Amino acid sequence: MNAPVNLSFDAHKAAMNDVLQRQKAAHLRDGPPSAEKRIDWLNRSIDLLVGHQAEIAKAVNADFGSRSPEATALTDVAGSSWACSAPRPRCSGSPRALSG
Repeated sequence: MNAPVNLSFDAHKAAMNDVLQRQKAAHLRDGPPSAEKRIDWLNRSIDLLVGHQAEIAKAVNADFGSRSPEATALTDVAGSSWACSAPRPRCSGSPRALSG
């Protein structure tokens, strides 16, 4: 796990700008990802959300003080999973895209 770093605002801004510039360069070099790659990323995101929902619930409860795991599962995990699954049919008309 990455250790927290206590950076100034300008240092945060510079670090974020560096990441953005590397992302832009990669996009210009490689072009947009294929539908298959996008669907893979969406499916992997869903798997991570569902697979780590207990840890997500624990972190949200720690941040907000009194948040039930059921509320987090419904609003954060299920809501985000739906947001990841909804675009899959638009990425490709393949059965894999539709069934996930």
